[in-house]
Order: sequence, then structure tokens, then C-alpha cells
Amino acid sequence: MAKIILAVGSGGFLGSVLRYLVYRYFENPQTSGWPWGTMAVNILGSLLAGFLFGLSEKTNLIPETLSLFLLVGFCGGFTTFSAFALDNVKLFQEGAFAQNFLYISSTILLGVLAIFIGHYLSTTLIR
Repeated sequence: MAKIILAVGSGGFLGSVLRYLVYRYFENPQTSGWPWGTMAVNILGSLLAGFLFGLSEKTNLIPETLSLFLLVGFCGGFTTFSAFALDNVKLFQEGAFAQNFLYISSTILLGVLAIFIGHYLSTTLIR
């Protein structure tokens, strides 16, 4: 059990650090207030999670501990629902209702689509 906790925790640490770096790369204070950084990490994380899920589903290349490190730890630390929710509250408080609706719907739709694409890529490209 300690090995699993260490795997998930270290994956979460690495995912969180990378989330911060990617967020900083995409977030630009001069933009129109659109939360590009949070959206980027959530869509990229969904794509990676779908790919890893498909890979682990199709092959035995990923042992359970590594799967927990990558999917639960890394992808869980990399993506962020709390930042997504906070971005929505900020948009709502600014009165950007149309932008708020567009952000919610596009993040959810693109996130689910990214899972499907990642899964498709890993199950069709990896033989």
C-alpha cells in the first residue's frame, strides 16, 4: 500500500508542477479574460488520460502501480477542476455570462472529445 501511495503522490507532485508551468505559458494578462491556462491543462490532461487509458486497456505494457502514478497521480495533479470552477465564478462576477457559458460548454465538450481522441489514438496506433 505504501508503494501505491508513494506512486500516486509523486505523480500528483509532478503533474501539479507541470500544470503550473503550462498554465503560466498559456495565461496572458493582456488577453480578453478567457482562462486559456486552465482550459489548456484540462484538455491536454484529458487527451493524455484517454491515451493512457486506451494503452492500458489494450496492452499489458503499463503495470498497475505505473498506471496509478500516471492516471490518478500525474493526470489528477495536472488537470484541475477547482481552477475551472474559480474561473467560472470570476467570469460570472464580471458579468461575462455568454463567455462563462461558452467556457463551461467548450471545456466539457473538448475534454470529453480529448478523452475519446486519446483513447482512439492509443488503441489504433499501438499494436
